[in-house]
Amino acid sequence: MTGYWQRALQRRISRRQALAALGGGATLALVGCRQEAPSEAPPQAALRPGEIPYAWQLPDETARAVPGGMIRFFYTNDITGGFDPYTTSSRSSTLFLVDLAYETLLQLRQGPGIDNRRIENRVWEGRLAESWEWVDPTTIVFKMRRGVYFHNIPPVNGREMDIEDWRVTIQRLQASPYRVTVQTVADLNRVDFPDSQTMVVRLNHPYAPGPRLFAYGASSFWIMPKEAADRMDPNTQVIGTGYRQLEFYQPSVTLRFRRHERYWLKDRPFLNRWDYPIVTEKANRVAQFIAGNFHWYQPLPEDLLQVRKDVPNALVYRADAQGALPISFFGYRDLATAPWRDERVRQAISMVIDRRSRFEYFRNHQELLQNGIDQRLRYHTHFWAGSVFWLDWTNGDLGEESKFFRYDIAEARRLLEAAGYPNGVDIDTWWHTGPNYGAQYVESAQILNDMLQRSGLFRVRPHPITYQEYLTTVWQRRDFSGLALVLPWTGVDDDFDAGLYAMYNRKSADLFRGLPDEQLEAMLDRQRAELDVGRRTQLMHELQRYLARKMYVIPTEGVYDVFNFVYPWVRNIGWPQHSWWLAPDTPGREG
Repeated sequence: MTGYWQRALQRRISRRQALAALGGGATLALVGCRQEAPSEAPPQAALRPGEIPYAWQLPDETARAVPGGMIRFFYTNDITGGFDPYTTSSRSSTLFLVDLAYETLLQLRQGPGIDNRRIENRVWEGRLAESWEWVDPTTIVFKMRRGVYFHNIPPVNGREMDIEDWRVTIQRLQASPYRVTVQTVADLNRVDFPDSQTMVVRLNHPYAPGPRLFAYGASSFWIMPKEAADRMDPNTQVIGTGYRQLEFYQPSVTLRFRRHERYWLKDRPFLNRWDYPIVTEKANRVAQFIAGNFHWYQPLPEDLLQVRKDVPNALVYRADAQGALPISFFGYRDLATAPWRDERVRQAISMVIDRRSRFEYFRNHQELLQNGIDQRLRYHTHFWAGSVFWLDWTNGDLGEESKFFRYDIAEARRLLEAAGYPNGVDIDTWWHTGPNYGAQYVESAQILNDMLQRSGLFRVRPHPITYQEYLTTVWQRRDFSGLALVLPWTGVDDDFDAGLYAMYNRKSADLFRGLPDEQLEAMLDRQRAELDVGRRTQLMHELQRYLARKMYVIPTEGVYDVFNFVYPWVRNIGWPQHSWWLAPDTPGREG
């Protein structure tokens, strides 16, 4: 029969023909610097892919900043599980809000001229902590920044941050059902507060990734006011210290933030407001950007050429190592007797997936290459492909285990026969039909389901269900039989210890996606306690090969460069958004 995958490819071919008719096949011309006149089109030239600038290569325009104005972005779905990152039932959408309003203790130094891809430039500097230091391999001391004020919202009322806020936040974090926290990731021994400006974090063993836990990511924590313990409900109120203060949230309409007037960074932010209309349909988002209703947009690869054609005055800049880690994981129901309890069956599932075709399809890779744009695709193993420890299976870097990621129906059939299933395997597949996991999630699941079916080795019973049913049955309880398809794992960073711990250590509770394996958990503990970079790299490579052999989850896709579009009146984007500003002649500058 004609499967979803075949129909999807046909749609892509038809779309390419349409683009060619429109002249969309012309070489993409991208601008490498800004002009002084903000409303004029930047100079266009056909640049090699490496010449498309990264944000850090753009000029520092701070000295010419003009305060005021409202910038317009967008968000793709409602926040369905409450505002509290430590208790929400829908953490992916809540973390988007949290990152806009709350702050962590540390941050990665960034700005014009700072290439964070280079290890020597990866400096962890103070944010809500004025300073920090390792005093010995298991002890980190943080000094609290003075003059930090919370948003002026009752019952906190804009008071100054104190050490009790840190204490309450640590307590809430330790009590969270989400066990990817400082306590479990870093094996926390205790936290002491020797005086009103100092927090001492003591670990049970050296923890190599250390500082990044206090800077960003799902395993980090965001400082909340002490009133969250008894006088405010963080599920319904957002009161942080960030330069954006939540003004209002209207479900299915918008999130709007206004300037925090007592933000601790002098003279920041420059902008007065940030608007995030909730736009669930991709076509609507593209249309709104083309119409100038959004100031910034990151088009999907299949839309990139057309958006560039429709918005010729946009500045385009590159961002590297983008992409979640899609994993397909097994349910607990009937697991003791299921065919996939045998690693050879799990390996066979992996080998009927044509990863190259999937990845190139979703990234529109060939069409972009033909137009001079190289996204630098890198394929995931069980390690996020942006990790410094990642091994490239396409080059055989995993050794013998590289074969388990290659598309090889004949070898998959031999594995099933060796496991005792010469006639193939019946398997249930599960995914949800909501927008919560992004614009491509549903199509990605349907294509993977189709690949399993079309292999001739798996008789698939598909189960597309509602997001709420998926959240409780599939995600939280894993009360299903078979394979949940292409969950986009977003807890990734260049070290990836936190993501590994969450997926494969049972202490992470309902974040755990693997299968029980004490040897694997011991391997995880060994690498995180090894402070020598060379020895830790060796341990991480051994761990990566072990996961490839066990195939407890089935990873697909990889990381890639993306291209961000901004209208030319948005300035200073080499910096974090607290230093962005709008040119005086920006259309509708004040909203």
